[in-house]
Amino acid sequence: MRPVIDHETCIGCGNCHNVCPADPNVYEADDHECRVVHPEACIGCMECEVNCPSSSIRMLDD
Repeated sequence: MRPVIDHETCIGCGNCHNVCPADPNVYEADDHECRVVHPEACIGCMECEVNCPSSSIRMLDD
């Protein structure tokens, strides 16, 4: 599985970065948007998708 962010709806809150338990963190966030920077580190826990207030993250099967 890998996370994909819908940048049209992402509000840049950083929840995905804050809840991600992966090391290195799958996400990078700033004041405007969040980005997937280490998709290979994703462990498929889906915490990011569950905790995204704008429902901008979807987990896709590879």
